[in-house]
Order: sequence, then C-alpha cells, then structure tokens
Amino acid sequence: MAAASPRARLFPLFFLAFTGDFLLSTMIVASTLVGTYQHVDGWVIGLLGSAFYMTYAPSAVFLGKVSDRIGRRNSIMVCAAGFLGVSFLFMASARSVVGVFVGELCVGFLNGFYWPSIEAFISEHSTSEADHQVNV
Repeated sequence: MAAASPRARLFPLFFLAFTGDFLLSTMIVASTLVGTYQHVDGWVIGLLGSAFYMTYAPSAVFLGKVSDRIGRRNSIMVCAAGFLGVSFLFMASARSVVGVFVGELCVGFLNGFYWPSIEAFISEHSTSEADHQVNV
C-alpha cells in the first residue's frame, strides 16, 4: 500500500482552516446582528464586529513562541478544545451584547494561537519546495 501524499495527510488541517474561517466570518456577522437586534448604538455594533481582531493581533505575536515550545499539534489541540468551550459559552450568552463581546475576544485570543500553528505545521510538513508552494 502506497504512503499517503503530503497533501492527503494535511487534508484535516486544510479542512480545519476552511471551517474555522467560515465559522469566524459567520460569527462576526451574527454578533453584529445581535447588536442590531438589541438596538444598541452603532459604535457598539462596530466594537462587536471588531472584537475578534482586538485580541487576535497581539496574541498571534506572543503565542507563536508558546507554540514553538509546546509543539504544533499540542497547540492546535488546546485551541480546538478552547474553541469548543467558548462556542458553547458564546451560544449560551448570545442574548447579551456583553457576552457576545467577551466571546469574540476569547475566540480572537484562541485564533491567534491556532492559526499561526496551522500555518507552521503545514509548512514544516511540506516535503519539497513545490509542495510548500502548493500547501501554503
């Protein structure tokens, strides 16, 4: 039996990356709709739409070093569990603008740990420069 190609081995990560981005986009739209539904001011709706990025940018810089220390797989697994927990809490508090805001902040923080780890893992497991260009 032939060994799986690098692309086939990395399919679960490609799937996680796609679904993560899709769900993130959906979450940002949903959070602004919650604010609109609750008739909050426009600046609050703007905060809801940008809350994810408030924590994503700084956490990506600092948590990349943590991912280097504990390993890519471990950091991806920790973040996946964190996403699951935050998602449950986010759905439970979707009626509260504050709950939605805190959920967005938490997801941004976790994604700052998760996304660079996925990119590095794919890059490290590309077997050749041609694979690297296709995978990344």
